[in-house]
Amino acid sequence: MDDWLRRDRFVFVGWSGLLLFPCAYFAVGGWFTGTTFVTSWYTHGLASSYLEGCNFLTAAVSTPANSLAHSLLLLWGPEAQGDFTRWCQLGGLWTFVALHGAFGLIGFMLRQFELARSVQLRPYNAIAFSGPIAVFCFCISDLSTRSVWLVLCT
Repeated sequence: MDDWLRRDRFVFVGWSGLLLFPCAYFAVGGWFTGTTFVTSWYTHGLASSYLEGCNFLTAAVSTPANSLAHSLLLLWGPEAQGDFTRWCQLGGLWTFVALHGAFGLIGFMLRQFELARSVQLRPYNAIAFSGPIAVFCFCISDLSTRSVWLVLCT
């Protein structure tokens, strides 16, 4: 098993890739689903998807104002009871993207340590290449609030 995971190939999988790739795939897929199809018109009235006229900078996976805050909302939990539409209305997609993205970031950092060990370097890349953390934070919250904040503070 270890030979298969650490074999020389174009994309290095490694043990950390078992955590990184599925979690990153689900986080990005949830973000694209939320910003494309999940409308927030009936929950908090703020446009947050491409269907409502947002562009890439203003679309966001958000929780409605009357939701259960940033609670752990499971699709099979007592709140949504397996109903995907209700789960999206409650803000479950935000927790889905946030948790899978956080575990994907952990897998990414472990991957940097694993690659550094395999080529016998000091593991500074795990710190230096922490840019996906910033990208992940921007994917969770919309970029428009950040840009407005930067304009007002400069």
